[in-house]
Amino acid sequence: MSRRREGAAGGGAKTQGRVLIASLTLGSLATAGAVWWYYTRQLAALEDAAVQELTAVCDSKARQIANWRGERLGDGHVQMASPVVGMAGRVLSGRGSATTGSIDGPSAKPCRGFRPRESF
Repeated sequence: MSRRREGAAGGGAKTQGRVLIASLTLGSLATAGAVWWYYTRQLAALEDAAVQELTAVCDSKARQIANWRGERLGDGHVQMASPVVGMAGRVLSGRGSATTGSIDGPSAKPCRGFRPRESF
């Protein structure tokens, strides 16, 4: 009878071992699935953050370039309004000399949008 008990006890241990292995395998698969799901969510969030940061940098650079361009256009308008530019154009084209005309004469016109400072 002791052999029967050993056989029955051995069969129960075998079943318990299989249940243990099955539960550990299922637990490991569930953990791997959770890690995969978390990884894909974090990767998507990281990519979204990178796109937002690059968009912010691009928008800032575009504003800086537009501002710089506006300043350069303003500088060009101020220089073109100066009577010296007309005189330089005549000298460079060979139609006159530097002594022709006067900067302070009646041909001198004030720059558009120029407001003299009240005090220094």
